[in-house]
Formats: sequence, structure tokens, C-alpha cells
Amino acid sequence: MCGFVGLYHPGKPISRVHEFVEMTDCIRHRGPDDSGVVLFSFDRTNWREIDPSQPPESEVPFEGAIGCNRLKIIDLSDNGHQPMIDPKRKTLLAFNGEVYNAYEYRDFLEEKGFVFRSRTDTEILLYLYEYYGFPEMLEKLNGMFAICIIDLKERRICLARDRLGIKPLYYYTKGDLVLFSSEVKSFLFNQAFEPRLDPTHLDEHTKFGAIYGRETLLKDVYNVEPGEYVVIDGGGISRHKYWDIYNEDQPENSNFQEVCDRVEGGLLRSLKLRMISDVKVGCQLSGGIDSSLITLFAGNHLKDYDLQAISIVFEHPLFSEEPWIDYVARAANIRSYKFRLTEEYFLQNLRSSVWHYDFPLLHPSSVAIKLLSEKAREYFTVFLSGEGADELFAGYERFYGGHLLDNRAYSFLIRNNPYLKHYIWERYMTLSPDRFDHVDWYITRSSYLSQETLREIKEDFRIERFMTRRRELFHSGTGDFVRKAQRYELRTWLVDVLMRQDKMTMANSIENRVPLIDHHLVELARRIPTQYLARRHRSVTKGTKVVLKKIASRHFGRRFAYRYKIGFATPLRHFFSFPALQEWVLDSILPGIQRRGIYNGRMIPQCFENLSSLHEEQLQAIWRLVNFEIWANLFLDRKPLQAM
Repeated sequence: MCGFVGLYHPGKPISRVHEFVEMTDCIRHRGPDDSGVVLFSFDRTNWREIDPSQPPESEVPFEGAIGCNRLKIIDLSDNGHQPMIDPKRKTLLAFNGEVYNAYEYRDFLEEKGFVFRSRTDTEILLYLYEYYGFPEMLEKLNGMFAICIIDLKERRICLARDRLGIKPLYYYTKGDLVLFSSEVKSFLFNQAFEPRLDPTHLDEHTKFGAIYGRETLLKDVYNVEPGEYVVIDGGGISRHKYWDIYNEDQPENSNFQEVCDRVEGGLLRSLKLRMISDVKVGCQLSGGIDSSLITLFAGNHLKDYDLQAISIVFEHPLFSEEPWIDYVARAANIRSYKFRLTEEYFLQNLRSSVWHYDFPLLHPSSVAIKLLSEKAREYFTVFLSGEGADELFAGYERFYGGHLLDNRAYSFLIRNNPYLKHYIWERYMTLSPDRFDHVDWYITRSSYLSQETLREIKEDFRIERFMTRRRELFHSGTGDFVRKAQRYELRTWLVDVLMRQDKMTMANSIENRVPLIDHHLVELARRIPTQYLARRHRSVTKGTKVVLKKIASRHFGRRFAYRYKIGFATPLRHFFSFPALQEWVLDSILPGIQRRGIYNGRMIPQCFENLSSLHEEQLQAIWRLVNFEIWANLFLDRKPLQAM
């Protein structure tokens, strides 16, 4: 696990190497065990590694640089140093992540004459590239990764991101200059970078807390999208797709028992791959069925291993999964460590959490995950978590509701019942109240904010600016409503959930692995008959995540599997009631909101006076306003945190 930074400016020798070293140091938390910086030139077909602690002070005859910070997970020696270089073929590689099936290719590569200096997957990737080329290499990989390959002979830079978007990768362009990095914050340390808000996507971010696709809130800063690779060469920048989510309407003809067995078997195979490590592995245990299955199966696989789990718990009973955490720990026969998220920690770490995330926080639980990884570092360096289950196996209530509304009888009932029509439809409508569109309803249900609240905090808010793209994405899927929704979630919500998990864990140098979204398991789930994902049942709990709940009931019992879903929710009302947090928001955050003039912050003091009676969406509105201003101060005003 690592983090890397790159710079390429054709025809422009680097004049401030120390500045590039600062860009690399900025993400040292992603890899505190080792650091390397290499300067390179396509014009001269050469490279030079420098000492990051003593960079050259004068201009150097290189137009590019690549820096990498390494977190040692496999092969703890210095042989895995990055950037990794093959001097013979003039290839440089920087790699963030783990490729779990890499070792299947080592013997083959040795037979082809490649000589290994390390036991790392990084070196295997280097030689796979040299033997197969970039696209074919990517097709062979099973894992989570962001990869940079600099091929001096071919005069090109290749960037790639894993299939589901587990690892982040961004690039910035300004004229001929290209910057790229595992985290956007690195760009702030380059004088040529201009952090400017892109208002084109601001309404979408206000509504959903995220932007679908390659664009970001910053002008000229882009994501390398999941399943995509980017080539930078003399022709400029080109984008290519090497993998996409299975999109055929051909569900397998299997009975329910067979499907449960295949999913459980696929999860076990995925988990076994993700146990490879030369450092200690543990589990993130929330008490939900997803992390509980991961914890139980990991414990069964490692019977002679001192497996440990770590959890964040809340005092408020409506948000507490503590009894279920204890239940799973006993069932798995593992040691469990629990920590409470306090008001003081929440306040003291909110700003640094935004800094690590690179953008305004979508999920309040991000602060809890930062605490989780901070505590986990005392016990292990790698942990397993259950992200992806709800998106892949239809676990959210919006799957259930949309599936109901897709049925004419249920749709008729809601349209003709004033109470249901208002609370199920009108609060989230995107069109006129007379046009009852269940797809629009479903898409907007991933936001807590109604149109009324959105226009209260942003008077010029227009949902039409972004809904067309999201509708097109939804309808580009094949099959029935549930299958289209499943694909939509994997392309949108899941990507943001994975970024929360990656950035908050890497803030404390923890590698997070997600067995439930192995791409083979994803392709299996895409072929499951709809009724084994979601069904029209009188109970929400029995109408969602059908196959996983059946598997959970096998191991933990029906009461555990079919209870009401809490999820990793955070009691915002409780934290906003903390006097010190209110004082900070009113004294430091609200004036910034008012000066910036993008949002209307007048609701904040009014809401603080009536917290006990606030609706959830009002709490979420305050959360969005506060987070945006923190982010704008850090990134747009260029006031970064140092050494966080």
C-alpha cells in the first residue's frame, strides 16, 4: 500500500525539485515506511533517483518526476522500494494497493527470463507490463490498485485505477503541464496549480455530496475512473476503458439454495486471497451482517491466528450495534476492541478528516472511521471490511421502495393516497407532482435533502443541471428495475463509500481490504436472479439483500439476519448539541459561509436553537454547509494542514 505523486511538463526542465518533494511528503501518511523520488526525461531517455531529504536547489535537466511513499505489507525489506525501476528496459513503476493474484504469474515470468529481486507484487507488475503491455496486463489483475508506469523508450506515462474504484487516482492539467497523485492535496504544494471551484457540478455535489464521473469540484482536476486507464504522451491525454460492470440481461437459472452456496463460496475465495500479508491482519466489525460474515469467515480461515476485530460504538441506543458486535465476537471466537466516538474527538478531527478526504465529507461516519483506523494501528496494519454488500446485493431501502414503485399496483396506491404521495414521493420529486417517475424517486433517495431544503441553502439550485446524466446512467443498464439500480449504485454511491474508507484509513497508514467487491464476485452478483436480490415483501428487512441475509441466517440465526438495519450511522444531532462545536461553527465557519456567498447559512443559528425538533434532512443540510466551508478554506483559500 502506497501513495504516489507525479509531474510531467514537456520541454520544461524542473526548476523547483524541493517543491515536488513537498508534494510527495504531503501524502507520507499513505506510506511512512519508505520514500523515493525519481526524475526522468523522455527527451534524453534517462532517469535519476535523488535523496528526498536533499533535493537539488538549481534547475535540473529533467521534465518529469515521480515520487512514492511505501507502506510495507508484503516483503518488508528494502527490495520493494518505489518507484521501482528496470534499468535495462528503462521502465519506472509506482503502485498503490495490492494485486492478490500477482503471484500466479511469477513462475511464468521467471521462465521468460525475468529475474526477481523481491517478493513484492510491485515487481511482478513491472514485468507483466514489459511482457504483455499495459491493457493486457490490467485485464489479468485481481485486486485494488492505482498504477503509474513511465516508459522512457515509448515516451509515455500510463495511469490506471482498479475495476471498482477502491484506490483513488487524480490528475490535473494546465496547458502542457500534468500533475497526478493518489490525493488531490498534493497539488496544493505546486505553485503552478490553481485551485478553482468548478460551479458546473456544484448543484450535483450539494444534492448528493458527490459527483458522478471523472469531474470533481475543482476545475481541471479529474478522477481516473474505475476500470479506466489514461495515457499521457506526445499526443496529449487519452482515456481508455479496460473493464466495465457486466451489463447483460441474462440472470442465471439457479435455485435459491444454489445461489446462496455460490455466493458464499465466492466470498470465501475472495477472502482467502485477501489474507496474504507479512503484517498482522484484523477486521473492522460494525455489527452489521456484512462485516460480521467477513469476521466469522476470516476467523474460520485463520483458526491458529490471533485474529482481532475493532469497532466504533455510540452511547445513543438508536445508533448502537454494540450488542451485535459482542454477539459476533463470541460466535467467531475472536478478541474485540471497542472505542467510543466522543464529542471532543469529533470536533478536534472534523477539519483534518476533510483534509484527508480531499473534498467535503459526504458521510459523517468518516470521522468515526478515522478514529477506527487510528486505534486499529495499535493492533494491526491491514484490516478487512464489508463495503460493497449493500450496493451489490440490494441492501438499501431505496432498492425496496423503487422495486415496489416499479409495480403498477403499488404505484397506483401511492399516487392516490395523499399521505403516502407526500411522504414517499413529493419530498423527493424532481419533476412536477403530476409526473410520478419512480426512477427519479430512486435516484434522489440517495440524498437526504429535499428540493425545498436545497433551495433554502442555495437559492439558485437547479436539479435539471445534473439529473439528465444520472437518468442516462440508470437507463443504460439492462434488465429490470433492480438490476439497473444495482449497476447504478456500483457506479455512483459505492465509489464514494470506497473513497471514504480508503482516505480515512490511509490517514493512519492502515490498509483496508474489501472482500465483497472482488470483481469475480461482482460479476456473479450481476447474474443472480432479481428475486434473490430484492423482492416485494411486506417487510423491508425481508425485501432487501435477500441472498446475503439468508447466508447470515445460516451462521448467526434469523433474529440476527432479519433485524432492522442501522448501518454505520452517526448521531449528528448529538454532536451538533456539543457547545464547543456550536461555538466553533458560529464563530469560525458561519462567517466564512457568509463571505463566500455560495450558500445561505442563515439556517444554522436557527437550527442550533431548536436541535431537538429538527428533521434529519435539516441536520444533513447543516453538515453539508459546514463541510463545504471547511473544504473551501483548506483547498480554495489554499490554507492546507501541515503534517496531518
